[in-house]
Amino acid sequence: MSRLVPAASGLPLLAALLAFTAAACSSADLSVTAPSSSKCQVTVDNSPSTVPATGGTGTLNVTTTRDCTWDAASAAAWVTLTGAATGQGSGAVSYRVGTNVDPATRRATLTVNNAQVVVAQDAAPCQFKVSPTSASPGPESARLTVNVETASAMCSWTVASDSSWIHVDSASKSGTGATTLTIDANTGAARSGTAVVAGQAVRVGQAGVPPPTPAPTPTPTPTPTPEPVPTPAPSPTPAPTPTPTR
Repeated sequence: MSRLVPAASGLPLLAALLAFTAAACSSADLSVTAPSSSKCQVTVDNSPSTVPATGGTGTLNVTTTRDCTWDAASAAAWVTLTGAATGQGSGAVSYRVGTNVDPATRRATLTVNNAQVVVAQDAAPCQFKVSPTSASPGPESARLTVNVETASAMCSWTVASDSSWIHVDSASKSGTGATTLTIDANTGAARSGTAVVAGQAVRVGQAGVPPPTPAPTPTPTPTPTPEPVPTPAPSPTPAPTPTPTR
């Protein structure tokens, strides 16, 4: 004969089953995650902070907790990361700085997660190559083209003349280019002057007007040789007068 169990007596068993099911689901959904980025504080020290114009290398020293990951990046094409750009925990990133050819200081930003540092690079001195640095025109008027080469369009240079007969086409220019010197005709003796182009002397030695060629001296007519005077024949010696006989 079947025995009926009061409904109230089944409640503790149902509660136990529900508690077990909830515990099982909780253990299945449990996961472990790394610290959030908001909790990972990263500090960066840059060495050196300034690089010469010729370029160089540097290091980013990253300090953070050992569980925190980080990524490094450069915002400038002239700064290249040469070491690993990612890491976990404290570490270091190497970088290389290219040559600066402009006469102006430049700066680049390097980023490690949310931390930023600035790399500064010195300005480059402007250097010029001038050619030709001398000329020897004839006495007639002439034009001389002087070429200037430099590494940056930002490098400016000047042109000046110390002689009234050497004229410049412009007082100042910039970047690689050329200037024209106009030389007056020379009506006298040889002369020399100097123009200064991009800080370098261009010496001009102009020939003088040659002296006129003297007219040829006429050849004198030779004096005719006089005819010789004939020597007269000697007179005959007269015969002696005979003495008379007595």
